[in-house]
Amino acid sequence: LPPEHDYFKSCEYSNPNLLDPLQEATLGYISGWVVRKASAQHNCGICQEALVENAKEQSHRTGFTHLIHLRNKGGLVFPSEATLTVVKSCERALRLRFNSGSIHQTKIAHVWRDVFQHLGDKDIFSLGTHAIETQDGIDNHAFTLLALLVKAYAELRLRSFVKQQTIMAQPSMCRQKLHHTIKYMGQ
Repeated sequence: LPPEHDYFKSCEYSNPNLLDPLQEATLGYISGWVVRKASAQHNCGICQEALVENAKEQSHRTGFTHLIHLRNKGGLVFPSEATLTVVKSCERALRLRFNSGSIHQTKIAHVWRDVFQHLGDKDIFSLGTHAIETQDGIDNHAFTLLALLVKAYAELRLRSFVKQQTIMAQPSMCRQKLHHTIKYMGQ
């Protein structure tokens, strides 16, 4: 069996702010899944609308939505510009931690902090008066949206980063383990 292809591995992580076109398309595609997961946990209609855009509005941004346009048969989610900003910031934070060698010790709270520091306290989702109405107390919708997006994306990508760093650290041992697993898979 051929090894699983890592679309994010095609480029070195030396510049965490730089994504090649394949990575942009993959990030946009994954962002749609992140939106679905976040929307399932937060049932505010105004907030859910801030996470997505209409497919017709997406046609001008070919980089991040190219793969979605190719694969869409009517059920895929087109992430909004704000969602892509949060996911890109999360990817940036994870790459910085990967480059520093601290990805194994990374927890989602660390990624949250990095993303919040990078994005600041601006109204990314353009919630306007809705953000002001919900900013006091526990039910802060802007913070909740940001936290849900970061959590969903970080949980998904942390597994990939840790696996990649483990394989890079011990290539011969992992190869033997993977070979052994594949050799006896059907028994």
